[in-house]
Amino acid sequence: MRSRLKLHCKALFTAAGFSGMVLALTFFFYDGPLHPPELIATAQATQQKSAILSQPKSQPKTAGQQDANLHTEGWLESAQWVNHALDGDAIRLRVLKSPLTLADTTHQSGLEAFEYAAALYGQMARQIPSQKLSAQLAALQLKAQAMAHAMRQAAALRFEGPPMEDMTHLQVHAVLANHLGQLHAGSQVTARYSHHGQLLEETKTAAQPGKAMLSYQDSLKAILQNPEASQFPQSMDLIRQESAILAQLASHLALRWDSVHYCPQECQPVSTDMRIYMQQTLPAQTLASAAL
Repeated sequence: MRSRLKLHCKALFTAAGFSGMVLALTFFFYDGPLHPPELIATAQATQQKSAILSQPKSQPKTAGQQDANLHTEGWLESAQWVNHALDGDAIRLRVLKSPLTLADTTHQSGLEAFEYAAALYGQMARQIPSQKLSAQLAALQLKAQAMAHAMRQAAALRFEGPPMEDMTHLQVHAVLANHLGQLHAGSQVTARYSHHGQLLEETKTAAQPGKAMLSYQDSLKAILQNPEASQFPQSMDLIRQESAILAQLASHLALRWDSVHYCPQECQPVSTDMRIYMQQTLPAQTLASAAL
């Protein structure tokens, strides 16, 4: 009996010793729960740097724009809407009372055109009985929203000031190029000015549709090739119009890089000031939504 008790005690101490060793190793090596990498803000104003990474300066409003409230993220809720029926009242939409123009959008970029198209596609997807066609429209909605997100990220970035030793201006350029590249890859306007504001040189690079736009166009093609889409000709025509507008807006987005050079007699090769930002090159009154 006594020997059996000794064996139990020995086993207990052995288990306790092993558990203690495990706890010690865990304490030594464990750094706490795993956390995902922190998201580093790509645009923030600092007092230590003369370079400014902030939202581009707002465009001045004309008298006809004073009551427009499309320059905020909640513009869809505050805009004026009307009911509009398509395809023999099969599809009922809430649409903008007046067509959207670039002048109504954030920094005249056309951002809200992508959000508006996504809202229309979402309404259609909820009303079309075909599960496949409805799912395709929902996917098209998500892809329009993704492009709107890329544009909003780009619109929130701007570098303005002298070149920085830490190459902040190049970081801003790289982030902007990544966002805009989703819609229109490689489009850049580079301009050199004298310190008197005289344009010395301007170059433009051609570009191709970005990955997000190509994916959107693939989804659009699949919808239009779906046999069930023929039951909704007016809705499909609206999608074509909206998609043509989005493609036009995306193809005229550019990454603008302005450099100012000191020119007492001849211009110095080093920039004294820079501006790097997103630019929409279409006129302000260009339609940004289909006119119904």
